[in-house]
Amino acid sequence: MVDGKVAVCALSIIVDYAKFGDNHTYHQITGNDTFSTHDPEGDVLYGIELFVHPKFRGMRLGRRLYDARKEICENLNLRSIIVGGRIPNYKDYSDELTRGSISTV
Repeated sequence: MVDGKVAVCALSIIVDYAKFGDNHTYHQITGNDTFSTHDPEGDVLYGIELFVHPKFRGMRLGRRLYDARKEICENLNLRSIIVGGRIPNYKDYSDELTRGSISTV
C-alpha cells in the first residue's frame, strides 16, 4: 500500500497438476473465482493474476512479484509455475473472435 492505495498485487494458488493438466479454463482452475481449488499438498504454483497500479508501472514491481513466485516455488519444492489470466475487455470483442483465433505463448 502506498498512500492507502494498492500499488501491486499478485494472486497465486497451489494446485494438483494431475487434476487440471494443460487443458482447463480460468474458471475451472480457480474454482469459479473462489480459489477453492487451492491444495496445500499440490505440486504446482498457479499464478492467477498480477497487476500494478498505473501510477507505479515502470518500477519493476511486477518483475519482483514474479521473482517472489519463483522463490515460493523453490521453498515449497513445487515442480513448476503455471501462469494464466483473463484477457482485459474480452467481452467487448468475444463475438468477433473464435477460440482458434486466440493464441497462447
